[in-house]
Amino acid sequence: MSLFFKFTGIEKLEKLTKQLEDIKTTYLTDRDIEKLNIQLQKIAKSHRNIMYVFDLFIQQGEELIENGEKKCGFAYFIAFEKYVENDCECVADTVTLYLRLAQYYLENNDTEKGINYLIKLCTETTSNYEESIEFRELTDIWERYKHLVAGKVPESVVTGSGISPIAPENCTMKISDILSLPQEELLTKFSSHLNEMSGNGTCLNYLNKWEKIVYDADLVLTEVNSDGFSGYLYYNGNRFPNAVKAFEEINSPKMLGLMTSVQNKFPSKKVPKSIESIQNKIDKMEEKDIDFEEEDEIFYNDAQNELLDKLYEFIMSNQKKFR
Repeated sequence: MSLFFKFTGIEKLEKLTKQLEDIKTTYLTDRDIEKLNIQLQKIAKSHRNIMYVFDLFIQQGEELIENGEKKCGFAYFIAFEKYVENDCECVADTVTLYLRLAQYYLENNDTEKGINYLIKLCTETTSNYEESIEFRELTDIWERYKHLVAGKVPESVVTGSGISPIAPENCTMKISDILSLPQEELLTKFSSHLNEMSGNGTCLNYLNKWEKIVYDADLVLTEVNSDGFSGYLYYNGNRFPNAVKAFEEINSPKMLGLMTSVQNKFPSKKVPKSIESIQNKIDKMEEKDIDFEEEDEIFYNDAQNELLDKLYEFIMSNQKKFR
């Protein structure tokens, strides 16, 4: 099987968006909640491994709840509930997921399950969960129920980096101003903008699917320029699969080829998932004089220029997706 997908996740997401819109429209007409649940759960099961698919479910679910369609909105969260908990390949904004599921079960008199989701929120997402909740503008929900877990969970603490994420409207530059800049300056300012929004990468769940694609591509660009592929892998290699998917989405074949070459140098031709394992492997590879100098040279002399152009094209083609 090829390392890379034949069709981009973005293409699949666009088709899925239309499908979900049709399902929502049908429900708002016939109000058949049972049929809605069946349809959403079927879609969740078949699409759960598509990059950022849960972002799409969250977006539509949140919009429905905010517009007073709570029963319909909660269905979007319930559809993905078991997959996010049990499927390691299913990536999701678990802060929003767990808080909304807690709200759903508490409002439907399943107190035990509601409290369990509050505990999961406070112990399995981020140590600075209250800030994460505030960023998502869900503090009113948290304030309503937090007494139920008082003394049962650790207190929310500031992120280890000491750098807090910033809401898009409070960033140094507005996205509309960034998008009007020439290519080189745009890419530089866009990188800074994403770092502001994510607390220098400590809170990537704050970025939407489009922003995460740019973030991961830009992270490789920045880190390889700074300290080669070895430096990128040593400190950010846990995001290697995300970078591969990002290069698929922006259609950068030269970077995809480089990522394959980099991966093939690892034992079993696979980059480990954890930073600790990656660092251990790289240390052992260096002892055997296995390095990434050839890939670095290809990047500096050729692939980097393609990446810069493709990244710019992707941003300009999806301007309305960024905040």
